[in-house]
Order: sequence, then structure tokens, then C-alpha cells
Amino acid sequence: MKYFFLISALLFGPIFTSYSQETGNCTVCCPFDLNGYADCVDFEEYTEGPLVPQASPKFTLFLSFSEDANVTKFPSGTDNKCLYFEDISDISYNINRVITEDIAARLEWKMNLSSGEGSYWALATDDPLAPPLDIRMNGLQGEVFGVQNGVYLRLAEFDYTADAWTTFVIIFNPKMDFIELWVDGKFIYRATNQISNEVKYLNFYGDGPPTTNGFHIDDICYRETDADIACTLEYNPVCVNDKTYVNSCFAYIDGYTECEYYGGECSSSTSETNQVTPLFYPNPSRTGHFYTQDQNITYTTLINTNGQTHPIVALKGDLDLSHLPCCLYILSGTKDSLPFKVKLVLVD
Repeated sequence: MKYFFLISALLFGPIFTSYSQETGNCTVCCPFDLNGYADCVDFEEYTEGPLVPQASPKFTLFLSFSEDANVTKFPSGTDNKCLYFEDISDISYNINRVITEDIAARLEWKMNLSSGEGSYWALATDDPLAPPLDIRMNGLQGEVFGVQNGVYLRLAEFDYTADAWTTFVIIFNPKMDFIELWVDGKFIYRATNQISNEVKYLNFYGDGPPTTNGFHIDDICYRETDADIACTLEYNPVCVNDKTYVNSCFAYIDGYTECEYYGGECSSSTSETNQVTPLFYPNPSRTGHFYTQDQNITYTTLINTNGQTHPIVALKGDLDLSHLPCCLYILSGTKDSLPFKVKLVLVD
């Protein structure tokens, strides 16, 4: 992955970024709920100085000859410990998990980039040479790179404030084959067609020119959804990236927190997935009947939250679930030959 930015410079020419005068602390970052994560590292347990090998195998050098990062106290005058990268520090936070189709995962951390400095980080899945997210940060702007159809491309960008903590979140949704990047609660990019369900490692590094590198990271946390969570069917909708969830519990199952959703139904639908998905009403349904006026629909599977498959009973725009117990169901099919998945809620 370290060679991709050289390749991109050859393909696209020099990358220029603009500077702004924004200052101050991050006021939109959501607080970390450390108890909500199965794996959370705040660096307080480590001694000041080189991170590796004291934190191995959780943290390792990317290559045997890579430069280490240092545990240090930051901000100045506090006892808070975090990890500092400079120049060609190259460290991997190892997750090494293969998540199943019935769960989602969330990776979250804080990063503080020094003014005038640069940084890189990348997420590796099954192929470390083709990361779904490869990020360059410099000049108050971050750029998202990745491989699409075998071509390395610049895919998105975002702004950040130097000398202040920025919160990064990566959402893994193997059910829908995507990985999302959020920065300070703002959706930035969705990497689609993620055939691999592996979450391998998060790599922080610096490649020297065109700028020097100096940044801190803290509170790296990872969790996977508990597949046995039983959400209530109370209709108290929240909206995540133009997708309406029955309530916040179902959004949590997909890896989101209040940092990414807002209360109420989504006011608009702009994503390709939502444009393809047929509209069923009422949803939730108390009778077990879900109606749609959309055409050219073919239903393939109907499953409950435990993954149990149920027969599909449908006739002329009426999808009949009245023979099934109250539950949340996931309906899969195609509309105009394009695949979709939609959640249907049957309530008392």
C-alpha cells in the first residue's frame, strides 16, 4: 500500500491542498463508550517510549525494518497517554477477524494531526495491496483512495482541523457487502462490493515527502454486533445516511451510534440502494400485510433476525406475512433486475 501514492502522483499529477485558518477543538465528536467495545486500547497500560514490542501482538511493525511509534503523554501538562507517529513510523493495529454475514462491526479511534504535518493510514482486509480505504491527510484536507476494478483511484475527500482531535469510524456491513468511513459523525465514503469479510489490520504510517509527518492517535476501539440482541418493535425511527431504521436498536445492530444517526424518518433518499428498494406500507404492519405499488419485483428470500428462512406469500402487490410471528424480517429480491434488501416489521 505504501506505493499507491507514488502511483497516484504519476496518474493524476501533483496533489495540491488548500489551507484554512480554522482552529479550535472538535465540538462534534461523540464521546467514546469504552464499555461498549470488546477491544479498546487507550495506551494507559503502556510505558512511555517505543510501542513495539511491549504491545505485541496487538500492535506490530508493518515490516521488520519499519520505524516504531512512541507512547507519550499528550496534551502537554496532562497524564493522558497516547501514541505519537513521526516521519516514517509504520505501525499496524491488528484485528485479524473474519466476521459472519449476520453481524456488523465498528472500528473507532481519535487522531490529532499537528499543524503543517501530514499522515497516512489504511485499512487492510484480505489483500494488503488493495486496501478498501487508504487515506492521506495534509493541509487540513483528507483524501480517500482505494482500488476499484483493479484501478487505484482518488474516491472522496474531507476536511479536518489541525491540532485538534478528530474521530474516525469505520462500519463493516458484510450483509450488504460494504465498508463505510465516517469522520466526526459525517458520512464520507462507502466502499462497495467487499467480497471478503476479513478485518485484518489498521495501519498508520508516514512516507516522508511531500511533508513531514507528526500525529497522535488514541482510544482505538473495535466491536462486533451481538447477533443475539433482541430489539423491541417500538416504532421510534432514526435515520442513518438516508436509511430509516425502526429504532436506534436496529441501527446499533448495523454498527451505528447516535454519532451517525438522527431521530425521525429520513426526509429523502439519495443512495442508489434506496432508490432501488421498493416501498412497502404500512411498515411496521399490524395485520401482516405489506403493500407496494412498485412493479417488476421478484422476491427471493425472507428471513428473520435469527437467519431462519420463511416461505414468501405474495399476490398483486400484497406481501402476506400474517402467518408469521411478530418479528423483524429481511426480504431480498430484485426490482428491475437490480438486487435489494428491505426490513419488514410485523407488530402486535
